Amino acid sequence: MSPSRPSLTVAPPRSVAERREAPDRNGQARRTDRGLDRGLEFAARVLGIAATLAVALVFPPRELGLAAALVGLAAVLAETASSAGLRARGAAEDRRPSGDLPAWLATLTLAGGLVALVVILRGELAVWLGAFEIERMLILAMPLALVGASARVLRRSRVARRVDPLVLLVGIAALGATLGLAAAGKGLTSLLVGAGVAVLGEGLRSLGGARLAPSRRTARETLRVLHAALASLPLCAATALMRRLDLFVVLACLGPDFAGAWCLARAVALEPGRAVLGLVPAWRPRTLSTALARSPELGLIPWLAGLALLGPQLAHDLVGPRWDAAALLVRSLAGVGMAMLLANSAMRQLRRGSWTAGPSILLALIASAAALAGSEHFATVLVGGVAALATARLLRFALRGREHAASLALVAAATACITAVTVLGLLGVRDLADAHGRPAGELLVLAFAVGVLLHGLTSLAWPLHGRRPRGWVRKTA
Repeated sequence: MSPSRPSLTVAPPRSVAERREAPDRNGQARRTDRGLDRGLEFAARVLGIAATLAVALVFPPRELGLAAALVGLAAVLAETASSAGLRARGAAEDRRPSGDLPAWLATLTLAGGLVALVVILRGELAVWLGAFEIERMLILAMPLALVGASARVLRRSRVARRVDPLVLLVGIAALGATLGLAAAGKGLTSLLVGAGVAVLGEGLRSLGGARLAPSRRTARETLRVLHAALASLPLCAATALMRRLDLFVVLACLGPDFAGAWCLARAVALEPGRAVLGLVPAWRPRTLSTALARSPELGLIPWLAGLALLGPQLAHDLVGPRWDAAALLVRSLAGVGMAMLLANSAMRQLRRGSWTAGPSILLALIASAAALAGSEHFATVLVGGVAALATARLLRFALRGREHAASLALVAAATACITAVTVLGLLGVRDLADAHGRPAGELLVLAFAVGVLLHGLTSLAWPLHGRRPRGWVRKTA
């Protein structure tokens, strides 16, 4: 007797109205996930801006310039060693348990050799940069190169794929260590320790999922990777140095005080959200916006408008004349900073690239040329170069088609309206505060709150709405 087959019950077809009213649980989950990602990204940017302002309030420009040079030198060594190790490893994915170990050991060997070379030549380096404090503090900054190289090669990327709560905790710990040691009177050492806490947090985060189990072939594979890495070392060193060339050229030509002012102006006007000295680890969004008008970076426009309007006055009232040069430079860069935000958002739509807080090679070259022109012409050359760079990138986006040109025109008009409303509102509040004798600190809080509020609304609201981009098609199996 053959076994009975189970009966198949066919559900009655649902009507069109029932299908439309059925909840799209997967879509809702995806929108919620994007909303959480945007929220964490927004919190990371707010933390970066807050860390930059806290450093500016506590430390003088000279200490910030010297610390930036030391941290930048360590970053050059770390990026050189890790890039050479990753190039030598190749594009093939190694699934063995020891897959990350040969590249990691080769990278640490290269980083150790570069650190030893810099320590030997620290006297000549201090003379070339014109800052003799670097010779004394260089040993303290070199562990940043070893830990940074290790974190980069294990993560196999320059920046994190997404923001998670650990990034925020590391940033808070780094800022707390910096301010705590500064209260104890450590000065430059506190800035290096804060940067070290941020790099150490990145290193610990990169250990997750790393394949470091040794095997019989580990030594041979390490030698092979090391031999191939030495061949690409000059190219990697040149690339890493060009990315931070502006810092060293400004320090050598204009001194550590001007270098500190440039670091602060770049962090708040050209790269808002990226904490100075890397106190908040770098990151990039996992998911990208579907249209230029939804780019969350444009929510930082009110922040730049407030800085351009109130920056010099507030800096002088809050911290005295020591940051006057940086405040004037921020006012000069605020307009081109808005253009760069728009240009970077447009180029990310074309190249599917990532938002990163690191300076590009072109920006470093422009700032280096401005430093060579002298302090009197620094702002003029810098503003002209950045404006030309932003214009070229925007033209490249607009020439891709009518749809891109229309989107760019619409977003540019919206940016102008947001800027005008912000400026008029801050002018009115400033006049009201002056009439009632309010302190300038309230204006700083107001300007910061306006930028944070509008950026938060744009960052959180866009991913949560239910509209789908034009041309969206549901994929079926």
